[in-house]
Amino acid sequence: LSLLHGAGALPILVTNQSGVARGLFTEQTLDRIHTLLQETLEHRLAAIYYCPHHPDEGEAPYRQSCRCRKPKPGMLEQGMDDWGLSPGNCYMVGDQDLDMECGDRAGVKTVRVLNGRETGRRGRRANHIAESLLGAARWILADAGLRPESTLPGPSQGGPVD
Repeated sequence: LSLLHGAGALPILVTNQSGVARGLFTEQTLDRIHTLLQETLEHRLAAIYYCPHHPDEGEAPYRQSCRCRKPKPGMLEQGMDDWGLSPGNCYMVGDQDLDMECGDRAGVKTVRVLNGRETGRRGRRANHIAESLLGAARWILADAGLRPESTLPGPSQGGPVD
């Protein structure tokens, strides 16, 4: 996050949280977790988008097939819209096929971070495979032609790395 912030990037978290639909925790609890996460980070995330739905479990309004649940691109599209970003300048970083599919559907570049649970079978292709989040950040900056000390426009001006 430090590298990305230093280059003016806007790190945005998109996360499926079907535990809400399943009744494991409430949206209020999830909001508290997100607040604690932000307070713990040296550099805060620009935004956090979550999907509380599940297509087969839980009760209304959480039991539904929605556009925000990854691998559908709803959360990415909402983030790009909220921050005035174009897909060609955005990246999806994740460790699962559904993350790569979500990024593909939204028209952004994808970076798969290895998580140690790979089975040797070929998963969904990514634009880049990184050993760590740090490696992913370094590749994104290099791909975008940026250095961490760059100064870029803010979200309303559509900065070049998202």
